[in-house]
Amino acid sequence: MGVAFQGLKSNDVVAIWMGCPSPVIVRKIEIDGRDIYQLHGPAYVDNIMNGEAWTENKDDWRVFELI
Repeated sequence: MGVAFQGLKSNDVVAIWMGCPSPVIVRKIEIDGRDIYQLHGPAYVDNIMNGEAWTENKDDWRVFELI
């Protein structure tokens, strides 16, 4: 269960970024064959607000190119 702004789509991504105090919503778009992410804002998501979902396993990490 979570809360975010209006206008979310079912394929939007909830991301947890190192140093960011809350999860954020990003939307993947493709430009010139590259996956790029558009930042849509912060979100409240139960059980991941205080770092509970953070992993030190770098295999789970992804690099985001934001526009």
